[in-house]
Amino acid sequence: MLFRGIISFESKKLFIRRNIIILAVLFILLAFLCWDGIGDYKKILANKKPFQEMERDKVSMHLHYTFYGVRGVRLLYIPSPLSVIFNDSAVFDGMMAHVDSAEKLEISNSFKGKDLFSDSGGFMDFAGIMLLIGSFLALLYGWDATRNREYLEFISDLSGSRKPGFLITLARIILLNLVFWVLSGLALIWMLINGINAANTSYLVYVLLLTLVIMSFTAAGAVIGSLKSKVTQFITLPVVYFLLVLLIPWLLHRAVYMEAKEGIKSIYEFEYQTFKYIMEFEKRGYKRVKVWKSGDVAPDDVKSIVKSGQEVEYKKIRETELKRIDCIVKRVRAYQTMATIFPTTFYISTNKELS
Repeated sequence: MLFRGIISFESKKLFIRRNIIILAVLFILLAFLCWDGIGDYKKILANKKPFQEMERDKVSMHLHYTFYGVRGVRLLYIPSPLSVIFNDSAVFDGMMAHVDSAEKLEISNSFKGKDLFSDSGGFMDFAGIMLLIGSFLALLYGWDATRNREYLEFISDLSGSRKPGFLITLARIILLNLVFWVLSGLALIWMLINGINAANTSYLVYVLLLTLVIMSFTAAGAVIGSLKSKVTQFITLPVVYFLLVLLIPWLLHRAVYMEAKEGIKSIYEFEYQTFKYIMEFEKRGYKRVKVWKSGDVAPDDVKSIVKSGQEVEYKKIRETELKRIDCIVKRVRAYQTMATIFPTTFYISTNKELS
């Protein structure tokens, strides 16, 4: 009964004129960013047909199958519909894959022409603003719940509860999450109206991550508000926000990048090593059988060389590839594990995977 009364009272305080103006501004900003993300995603889908037509025309220009075998095929990367809300932070616009005649897969993102001006990695998208502004509002909202000692004592005397601050903070966590659930739901409805089906488990995971961030920052604000010194409160608020939202995610990303840079061989070093193994095989074969003409059945010497290549050089190449993959997987897992320590890093790292 007490908690229900606190919920009712806090809901009235939440929707006062000042807060409604703040939420209206936030709604307009998020609506613009959602509209921008929808436009970017539609442009990516629009590029699909011209890309297919040009690839088809290129193949028709080949004089014979040798050209097709040497040049291989290209594939265009189409991101998830959920990339609408991550269009500035995690989407790879124009990323392509190339498969050559040796079935070698190369994935790249061109920076030629107009792609030079495609920038990503920032916070100016729907999910980024939800983190920046949402965490800021949650921190202030939680701080405001416990900063007024006289109000807490009045609620305690009135209700007989020894923990009015906890109940008020819990009520505010629920109310603020409801606001952000509504905003996320409206964004999803707008995407569905525009023919972009993002209603899947991944979107639910995103909403749960946002809930975790709002809950954590509201609780952190309540803890700061309970500090006795007002000066300490006003110093701690911006420091906590700066550390959790900006500095710690950057330090984590930088630490993992530097460690990966030292621990994982560059692509040209990897390709150089595999090229050496291939050339060792070809030199050994040339010394034994020189040049031979292809026929219906390969000579025994050729069969022997191919078999030895599979047992020696191919095995070395495969071991080199597996070792590189193992190094990459270890660092990805290390990043994911460290990212779970803080709600903001967990939010950012998981969103990159969702996009």
